[in-house]
Amino acid sequence: MELTLKEYLKKFFNAKESFFLNGLKCKIDFRKGDLGFVSESLFSKVSFSKSFIPLREVFPTKKKFNLSYKMHPDRIQSSGYSTPSGTFKEAIVKFDRHELDLKHDDTSEEHINEEKYLRKNKLKIIPDYLLASDYISEYCEAYFHHNYKASDFEVMDTYNVGRRNYFLLKKRKRIYFIHTNALSYADWINIKV
Repeated sequence: MELTLKEYLKKFFNAKESFFLNGLKCKIDFRKGDLGFVSESLFSKVSFSKSFIPLREVFPTKKKFNLSYKMHPDRIQSSGYSTPSGTFKEAIVKFDRHELDLKHDDTSEEHINEEKYLRKNKLKIIPDYLLASDYISEYCEAYFHHNYKASDFEVMDTYNVGRRNYFLLKKRKRIYFIHTNALSYADWINIKV
């Protein structure tokens, strides 16, 4: 089955048209410790309609999903890394080891040799914002780890600011770490279940 993410949320999670700002967008943020789709529409905030859909319900770990940003005319937020090959679980381990290496490096922050840790963990730096049509215009297998962490403080009206808040997209053999904010324009993302 092929749908836009917006159609998928409407069909299987009872999101109303009013859930989406200008018929396109919803926010990705935390509610009661859970990361999910938050309605940006004023109408859904004052009515009894659904205003939050958890990511773990939309993308359960055991179900296979393919996403395409073919229709997305803009840039999407990445978490800054990709890995040339491996499984999704191996990619997560590489990311975790890299973060741990950086955390335990006693060198001052401005003198850390991040390249050394990137090579060690087989990660590549990619731009923080990717032109969606250049990177992921074809369907890519997606994986959601659901181990997301809310920030201790709000930045630009969201707690979804950490690099850890990514999902994975596999294009051929390469795996991209894409920030969950890249799911906000639900009408521009295609999903195949």
